[in-house]
Amino acid sequence: MGTIGDLHALAVEILTASAEALLMVIAGGSGTLLGPVVGAALVVVMKNVASGYIERWNFLLGAIFVAIVVFMPEGLVPGAARLWRRATVAWTPRAAVAAPGGRPAP
Repeated sequence: MGTIGDLHALAVEILTASAEALLMVIAGGSGTLLGPVVGAALVVVMKNVASGYIERWNFLLGAIFVAIVVFMPEGLVPGAARLWRRATVAWTPRAAVAAPGGRPAP
């Protein structure tokens, strides 16, 4: 019976590690090199910092993950880049935007 318990514990540990790795990649954004690094930093910080203050830090990590999937389905890094582009376009003065003929707009 002890060997079966050991194998079960090993299987649970492997599944937990692979689920964390998948969460890191999805949270950060799988289409970029920086995405999984940012996702890994988020998971590690949540694991180390939040677990010291909150007993159910996994619930908080899950809520953050759901928010990322809902509001930034491509991940944190591409989503932040998209928001940055949108913010810079919104703050660009109208005179700097060229008219269709190539001349500055009045």
